[in-house]
Amino acid sequence: MSVEISKPSVLKQGDLVALISPVNLPPKQYRADENIMRYLVNLGYKPASFITNADTERGRVDSFNKAINSDAKALLPISGNRYGENILHRLDYEEFKKNKPIYCTFSAASALLLALHFRTGVCTFYGPHISFIHTSATMRENTFTVSSFWNMLTAESRNNDEFVYGSNGFRFNLRDGAVVMKNIFSRPDNLPGGESIPFLGINENQSNNTAKGRLLPSFLRSLERAISSRIEVDFSNRILMVEADETSFERATEIFEEINKASNISDASAIVLASFITHKKSPPNLELQKQLYASSQVEIFTKNIRRMFNDNLPVIYGFPMGHSRYKLTVPMGVEASLDLQTGDITLEESPFSDLEFK
Repeated sequence: MSVEISKPSVLKQGDLVALISPVNLPPKQYRADENIMRYLVNLGYKPASFITNADTERGRVDSFNKAINSDAKALLPISGNRYGENILHRLDYEEFKKNKPIYCTFSAASALLLALHFRTGVCTFYGPHISFIHTSATMRENTFTVSSFWNMLTAESRNNDEFVYGSNGFRFNLRDGAVVMKNIFSRPDNLPGGESIPFLGINENQSNNTAKGRLLPSFLRSLERAISSRIEVDFSNRILMVEADETSFERATEIFEEINKASNISDASAIVLASFITHKKSPPNLELQKQLYASSQVEIFTKNIRRMFNDNLPVIYGFPMGHSRYKLTVPMGVEASLDLQTGDITLEESPFSDLEFK
């Protein structure tokens, strides 16, 4: 079922920002709530904690709904988890639809993104958690990822946090008009000491090198769980962007087969197999890592997914999103164009109600 897209307001200094914990409450030793609050204050925001005191499903849902009902312009989870589908039936969708806050999460918690987006029509954001963005984070994201996060949510380029790779500088500003989210994985030589994620685009000899549609970023297993939880995920006119965490290509193919049986995924405009690699210093499964980094295996996997849709659906592999070292924050629901040769994505409209493209 198609829904009309509505948009949040761009995040501005002085706005109330809510810290939340809807699907998981990390152990105290891994928490940094006060540091996150201080970081947000230093950036000019008014942070408020809606983190539950006890790690119970009821406590997490009640606190999340209170945040939705507050005046917060952004809801930022401190963590994610794979149990998001357990609370989908208890969320205050009506207030979320009315208030339209910025909501950004990723990974296994993206079942919530899918539910909130498809049940309210509000543009949500697929990106890292604030716990890995603030300056005191033990495992802080790199400058590329931090810049993307704030550039997207605030529509402003932060020069002191800018990351430049070769001639393709990461300098997009939503206020400048059409925004190109450049796919750095198709330009690996420009990454400084970075992660060489395999990229596989469409052959330039093919007649159609561009796909258009509304962006649909998600975690593969969350997509499957959302559909099984009766979230009406409509793939029509969507550029589906999926990533996974330590998932073999064989298992990913099986999940795609299940999704294909239970949905209209064949009606998508294109599929971007973003990345199936988790960047870790000590990968738990070295054999799996070898498979995921092997270009030959990527080509087989991509061909198998294309064949699943009788080669009628463009499928490319490799995009900086999810669990890779470099991550872009991606808006869900906005119209965009996908360059099938490079993997670059051009936003054709603003993700925000109060900021139109020129």
